[in-house]
Amino acid sequence: MILRIGIIDKDKLNIDAEAEKYFSKIIESNIYSASRVGAEQNLAELKLKEGDFAGGEKLLEEIINGSIADSTAKIKASFYLGKSFYWRGIFTDALVYLNRDAYNFKSDFSNDALELSALITGTKNDSLSLSGYAKADYLIYRGDLKGAAEILKNISKSDNFMLAEGAKFRYAHILTALNSYPEAIKILEEISASDNSIYADNAYFSVGNIYYYGIKDFRSAEAAFEKLLASFPGSVFADSSREMLNKIKNKFEMNNDNRPNK
Repeated sequence: MILRIGIIDKDKLNIDAEAEKYFSKIIESNIYSASRVGAEQNLAELKLKEGDFAGGEKLLEEIINGSIADSTAKIKASFYLGKSFYWRGIFTDALVYLNRDAYNFKSDFSNDALELSALITGTKNDSLSLSGYAKADYLIYRGDLKGAAEILKNISKSDNFMLAEGAKFRYAHILTALNSYPEAIKILEEISASDNSIYADNAYFSVGNIYYYGIKDFRSAEAAFEKLLASFPGSVFADSSREMLNKIKNKFEMNNDNRPNK
């Protein structure tokens, strides 16, 4: 119960100080249980958010090296350790932890670990831009979207294609979160039109969602999802796009003219 209250304070109410008290109380009880592991993980995440990397990493290492945590908990702790080193620009150590469980495809963190590992490996020669990209990622983790947006906008002009495309994509998503829809759509459409971008299908899907949920322009949303299916029939977003098209079709059928603008 105490752990659940702490998690609600942390993840739902954003009352970090109160959440820390609950997590610390569980850890200080010296009762070794799944609740203690959960408290250590959540407290570690808060410490990383506050910039206390040493404190956060110590808790994560206790989970990994301890005998209580199950494999799922250890994988999660390992992923966050990798992220912590990544945020600090210690990329070699970050890869050690990210690669440890990246190919465990039963893990919820395998895709993120693989993606981040590939990014570090493919761009580590451009350490300056990679460090900036990592800093922006950390600012997003802390909730400083405007600070991250400024960094990503600069990196999007980099000669390093992988970092530039990643920066563009994340910058567009920040603009979406800030309700700057037209600018976000413009950037995402540039990405979707690229022959080389690994984010092209995701960009189409993002544009469709912005039109559907943000602007509520269902005709334009429909066009974006249809373009995704035509251009990337094997995309991981294909099934989700079909679901969105069915939603839009239902909206059209409920309308008198059968094809509303919105």
